[in-house]
Amino acid sequence: MASVSIVVAMARNRVIASGDKIPWDVKEDRELFRDLVKGKTAIMGHRTFDLMKPNLPGRHNVVVSSSDISYGGIVSCRNIADAIGFAQGYGDDIFVIGGASIYAQAIGLVDHMHISYIDGEYTGDKLFPEFSEKDWDVESRQRFAGFEYVVYSRKRK
Repeated sequence: MASVSIVVAMARNRVIASGDKIPWDVKEDRELFRDLVKGKTAIMGHRTFDLMKPNLPGRHNVVVSSSDISYGGIVSCRNIADAIGFAQGYGDDIFVIGGASIYAQAIGLVDHMHISYIDGEYTGDKLFPEFSEKDWDVESRQRFAGFEYVVYSRKRK
């Protein structure tokens, strides 16, 4: 069965966006995201899809939306559970890539989280959901210029 992960960049105060803009520009993090998701399956909300349309090639894309999406082979599902179920049919790793409400719905369903903790605190209205680190094991931790990249695995009970 395919691994299901969240991938997110967030400030230390959990900010992931301000309106429809990411309040930082960290090239190495963008490259890390691109390399991680390339050739895999990405699940995103409708607003994230609208912002990412020019950057969708090279992977399967599933959009969680209450309306049907008609855009170059994009699949839409009504909820996150259906999106994950559908995406598993592709047979490759699945990455939930946002936005805030999709992360909140997915956090209880994923096996891993790939979090880039951007240095500093930013002002924004979109936050990554709170989670307890005691429910997760740190699989790896790497320091880059401008951010720390941490991969978490859900603890098995």
